Amino acid sequence: MRRSILTLALATLLGACGDDASESDTQTSDAGNDSAAAPAASGGEPLYAVLSVPATAMGAPATSYLILSDKLTGELKTEDAAMEIAGNALIAGPAGGKRLFVGTSTGGLLERHDLQEDGTLKKTGELSFEAKQVQNFTSYASNFQFVDEHKAYFLALSAAKLLIWDPEDLKLTGEVELPELVREDPGNPGTNYTTNVTGAPLRHGDKIYFFTSWDSRTAGTIKVAPAATAIVIDTKTDEVEVVVDEGTCGYTRDGVISGDWIYLVTEGAGTAVHYLNKDNGAAPCMRRFNITTQAFDADFKPDLTELAGGPAGSLVVSPEGQSLIYVLDTEAADPMIGPEMGKINNPRFLAIAAVWKTARLSVGDEPAIEMLDLPLASGSVLPHVLKGDLKVTATFDAQPQLREVTDDGVIATERANAKLYGNTSSIVQLR
Repeated sequence: MRRSILTLALATLLGACGDDASESDTQTSDAGNDSAAAPAASGGEPLYAVLSVPATAMGAPATSYLILSDKLTGELKTEDAAMEIAGNALIAGPAGGKRLFVGTSTGGLLERHDLQEDGTLKKTGELSFEAKQVQNFTSYASNFQFVDEHKAYFLALSAAKLLIWDPEDLKLTGEVELPELVREDPGNPGTNYTTNVTGAPLRHGDKIYFFTSWDSRTAGTIKVAPAATAIVIDTKTDEVEVVVDEGTCGYTRDGVISGDWIYLVTEGAGTAVHYLNKDNGAAPCMRRFNITTQAFDADFKPDLTELAGGPAGSLVVSPEGQSLIYVLDTEAADPMIGPEMGKINNPRFLAIAAVWKTARLSVGDEPAIEMLDLPLASGSVLPHVLKGDLKVTATFDAQPQLREVTDDGVIATERANAKLYGNTSSIVQLR
């Protein structure tokens, strides 16, 4: 059966580029039936939950579709959805944990759904985050990080807190204030920048690393602040350190660990900001953060445009550790850019357009970029780590599809080549 949760309609395509909205409307919630249908499958076969939000027009409300499938190939049709959610939602859960958490933009109530023996999802509880100033769940699913049966984190950007909670007992167990995430916008006195976060936090030993950045969106113009952060969480002690990287290219939100360093590059939307108007953001660059000293290297700042021979950004890493980066094909992009109706003038839409080349990135003291012979692709990625060394991302262009992250690029494979019907920013492997 399908159950409906009424939520606020958000612009679906912008979520892929880190548009962490904080606005919310008050609407009613229809609890409906507590179970959602799934395709029949034996307990040993993989089962995936894919959340898809088809684009809408003329301000029409969005609808999210939770599709359960034993494969990530073929067509994932919205009419086959196990759960239909009015508005925009996200799902999160530990890979293979037979458990799913559903958040919406209506409010700070998180629902838990457990996988049953017959392949259905059943609601088994809920937890309100509203007392901790979480008004909605409109960021990435990766803001949720699961540590063990009784510990998980939620990075609440709007509240500038790290919340600690128990997924089993459904209790909030702690919080850490993160005032460094609130940054005043000097161009608009009395207002703060919008805080953005990586869609791919890193884990190393007992540490979890988030990376955040800031932008201004006054009058529809996106401007990137020349700063970013590394948020280091010790999962044993719950201690958190926020290290601010001041005066840099900003939007350095995607990273890879190599030796004692985390190498970070500007995300594609930040690259697009600079390409469309250099006054609105610094040139894309690479930074590195020492995981031993917990400090940025002040002397390391390679210019990605010089390195790649064109505007570059949006790092994604294969399960084997190969870094991939996107390089804007200016010959393909330039005819599409302009102030005229129907042309691209918003950097987020330039980032998701299929006008980017794929390259391998080698990090280190002297980084290098090797172009790959692949078709042009969307310059935005939102990777999901599944089981069996499988990492996938949706594309965010006009024809969204699921692709596998491999050493040879983000490509269609036998394991991941599904056709989608909307923006897909949440995928969870249930078993």
